[in-house]
Amino acid sequence: MAISHSCFVFVIFTAFLLYAVKGCDPPYCDNVDCGSCGNACCNLMFMIPDSTSHDVAEALNSTLKGGGPGGLYEARPLQQGATGVVSIKNHAGPVEFIGQAFHTSRIEQYVDTIDFTIESDPGNYVAGEWEYDTVLKASSISQVGGAYCDEGQNYNNIMTLVTALGFDFKVKHTDDSCPPPPPI
Repeated sequence: MAISHSCFVFVIFTAFLLYAVKGCDPPYCDNVDCGSCGNACCNLMFMIPDSTSHDVAEALNSTLKGGGPGGLYEARPLQQGATGVVSIKNHAGPVEFIGQAFHTSRIEQYVDTIDFTIESDPGNYVAGEWEYDTVLKASSISQVGGAYCDEGQNYNNIMTLVTALGFDFKVKHTDDSCPPPPPI
């Protein structure tokens, strides 16, 4: 039985709508979070070798000032009077830089907040057999209330931005947010 032209158009239109309602624009949309922070969120730690905390902060600021990957990121004003990422080395504790950005999803125009801290260790951390000099912690949370399952958007926000910085890294989940998909 042949499919009529109008039926074919309906199928294509329906497929397009199903794509359009999906909030996350790939590639990193597999780590769906369903309310780990009371709302959809993602908390990750990046271990970066051969780079100082200053290098990572500069790369983040440079990338954010250009709108980030796809022009979907915006450096946000901080308490210290700057936007993006700023030094807080005069405060006690290991964190040397702090920052914030917004990400607006391409498809549904959802806005998420991404917070960053950056710290270094002169003795080099060791993760297994892998040494690294700098730790970038990033947290993304959906701003819209009631965002229970996020289609992987918060994980995508962080991974897309950090990958664009151009550093080698290993990533670690810091809690049970944005878990990897179950094995098939």
